[in-house]
Amino acid sequence: MFIFVVLIPWFLFTVVVAALGADREIGALRAFFISLFLSPLIGAIFVATSPKVQYQKQLAPKVIQLINSGLRKYRSKDFEGAKADYLEVTTLTASAPNSHFMLAAIYSLQQNKVESFRHLAKAVEQGFVDFQQIKSSPSFEFLRTQAEFTQFAQNGYKLSPPPVPSDDLISQIERLGNLRQQGLLTEDEFQAQKKKLLDN
Repeated sequence: MFIFVVLIPWFLFTVVVAALGADREIGALRAFFISLFLSPLIGAIFVATSPKVQYQKQLAPKVIQLINSGLRKYRSKDFEGAKADYLEVTTLTASAPNSHFMLAAIYSLQQNKVESFRHLAKAVEQGFVDFQQIKSSPSFEFLRTQAEFTQFAQNGYKLSPPPVPSDDLISQIERLGNLRQQGLLTEDEFQAQKKKLLDN
């Protein structure tokens, strides 16, 4: 009697929860075991709070294979191999927020702030919203120590547009160009003076 009253409904609800978890990050298998060993109600809560996996259904099998390969390489600290996989993903699909996020993490670990900022901004632009991960992940420790990071975060994780040169600056660079054409400045001297003007 106990089997019919408790165990069969328990198992049936477990199967239902597992089916609901199939299109979420928790996955059907994990949802099934949580429901089976804890309770279908707890399994349903886990499924309901797990984000939906929508993008993978729209991706080509090769792209999914590259994403999985990149993640394996990243976890084994083969950052160059992971970087190659994720860069290929970004060339194969128009929107790859998670791949840009992973590239930003790799570049931060390699202390390449320019590329890390660029890929992180691209990830957010394409829909990445887990900002807590940016604030707490050890992978972004280097990036968070950069002077530009506070402004970057306040700007919604978007890159600030480069400053527009003033008319005065443009005319000074044109004068330097004229001096170079007249042979009064070498190419190296011209580049050094131009850099000095742009840095100020």
